[in-house]
Amino acid sequence: IIDPEIATIVRDLSVSYEQVGDLQKAIQVGLNSAESYKVLASQDSIQYYADLANAYENLSEMYLEAGIPHEAVPFNEEAARMYRQLTKEDSEEYISDFTYSLHYLGKVYRSLLKFPEALRVFQQVDSILQIPVHAKENPILSKLIKLNINQLNREDAEGKVLDNRGWEFFMAGQVDSAQKYLLLSKVAYK
Repeated sequence: IIDPEIATIVRDLSVSYEQVGDLQKAIQVGLNSAESYKVLASQDSIQYYADLANAYENLSEMYLEAGIPHEAVPFNEEAARMYRQLTKEDSEEYISDFTYSLHYLGKVYRSLLKFPEALRVFQQVDSILQIPVHAKENPILSKLIKLNINQLNREDAEGKVLDNRGWEFFMAGQVDSAQKYLLLSKVAYK
């Protein structure tokens, strides 16, 4: 039997190792955390299932940060699949987690130079977010921005997310979409 509080402590310890730069230890502890949550999730609890998705997402981020993006892909794909399932249970609670996970998966694909896959994922995020003329009008995007770049102020974070998306479209050869995002980022930076 796994104590849920211990599983949470192990997950937080993994993130702490990541924050101090010991990515090897962060990944090792993160894998243990995921195994604990896998057992807890098998007990049919939505919260533990969400915790497992979060553990997979953390592992994906750690592998990408460690410069091993090919190891990040399966964890991020599984996290996105799990969050998609969770949105069917409670869309308001998990939609921002799902869109963040998809956005991050696109970044992982981009780092692997898999531009068609990245573009497909980014377009899926676009369809979920239904990005308006100005991104500040979209509460889901606002939450995504806070999750994605919490060390910057809101306007800079919003501009950075939009700017990154613009360059991703540009690198994929979709100039019209690139121009749209780059212009939005310019407005957000003002």
